[in-house]
Amino acid sequence: FGASFDCQMASAPKKTVPRRVHRTLRVGSITVILVEMNITMMQVDAVINAANSLSFMPMDGGVSGALRNACKPENVTGLDKRWWDDNGQEHLDKKLPTTQAGVQAAAGGLRERGVQFVVHAVGPTWTDWPISEKVFKIVPPKIRLTVKRALDAVNRVGATSCALPAISGGIFTHWRVGSDIKEREQRAARRAVVQAVLEWAEEQSTCSLVCIELCDLPHVQMFVEAFDAVLQKRSAKLSDGMPADSNRSEAPTCEQDPSPD
Repeated sequence: FGASFDCQMASAPKKTVPRRVHRTLRVGSITVILVEMNITMMQVDAVINAANSLSFMPMDGGVSGALRNACKPENVTGLDKRWWDDNGQEHLDKKLPTTQAGVQAAAGGLRERGVQFVVHAVGPTWTDWPISEKVFKIVPPKIRLTVKRALDAVNRVGATSCALPAISGGIFTHWRVGSDIKEREQRAARRAVVQAVLEWAEEQSTCSLVCIELCDLPHVQMFVEAFDAVLQKRSAKLSDGMPADSNRSEAPTCEQDPSPD
């Protein structure tokens, strides 16, 4: 398993698959792209999984189940993950703590498409707390921490590109009849992901990672609106006189896939 981290990045032949680019943004040496696409078809060195603490598991659903199935015909359940604590100490465990991210080698069909690594990002679960306004102060900071640790892991294994879904923005949000709580949590999760990506990118002086692709299918418009909201807020801060540094992000550009919907 350890030797697999020394392989050449994305050397396998690539097959063109449908994708729609909604936003692109340059942050220092890193390009951030928001795409509408199935994460199992992404052509990147590493895919970040919206994981639970024991992913991959036979009963995994959502993003985790899709990525597990994309690794067939190989069995990738119950394997050790390589992860690092905040002191840089390396660990090898089957179970990951919440907000941590661990790496295992890609396999099967996923590897055949050029993906080398799966990074399991164990984001917080909204349903760990009762429905209340308080969750909007508790969960997003944990999402940002999870995303940054996942990107650190991607960088540690030398990947140059990665795909990142809406961590904690799916099935483990609250739902209640007559309430908009689920949608609000989904939107808050996507804002936290975008914030974390831009903050992480700005903090990098030297980095193997040159492209981060945010991807979504069923709720991509939420991601687009979250992306725009975060950029608008950051632009407002700069307009208010906050000093800009050499790694400040450029103004966003919108790229639409010319193919018909």
